[in-house]
Amino acid sequence: MTKEETIKILTVLKGIGVKFEGDTDLIISIWADCFKEDNYLEVNKAVKKLMIQEKQLFQNGLIAKIKDLLVPEDLFLDSSTVWNEVRIAMHKSHPDVTSETVNAWNSLSPIIQKVLGNSHTLIEWEYETNIDDLNTVIKSNFIKEYNYICKIYKDDYKNGGKMLEYLQKPKIKLENRENVKKLESMVKTVVKDGVSF
Repeated sequence: MTKEETIKILTVLKGIGVKFEGDTDLIISIWADCFKEDNYLEVNKAVKKLMIQEKQLFQNGLIAKIKDLLVPEDLFLDSSTVWNEVRIAMHKSHPDVTSETVNAWNSLSPIIQKVLGNSHTLIEWEYETNIDDLNTVIKSNFIKEYNYICKIYKDDYKNGGKMLEYLQKPKIKLENRENVKKLESMVKTVVKDGVSF
């Protein structure tokens, strides 16, 4: 959002009774900085939604409330849906058939993979864990960790961060990493020997 668009938003908020206390130029600068990565129409839509939800708006916490409304509702799956996906992947995994476990692992979203840690967790939970523990302790711990990680990514998303985007990008395969290391080593050797390009 531009500074002019920020002033429009603040004018609307002031018009509905929000009292902004402090230096006007400083308030405009802070709001413009907080929403510099956001689209004016999206912020405007969030403000309208907030005006419908709240009977009275106050200066304190207003930026955070608007930022919360800017996060798409479908950014993360709900925890029960995610747990069902994990259970399906567990059933598809097999300790003796690596390809089945890899396929089950790859069917999960990157954020679920981050919570689980590695594909062996699917096998461990499916074949080595008591069903009562799985449905109580493990399930609740998984959901707690999933919600915690979603909160971290959501907070980063609200602040214009790219953590979620980087998580969803395909990882460089191990063989590609080794090739990159070899190439870097060759370049260092050539530079060390005094050859220039």
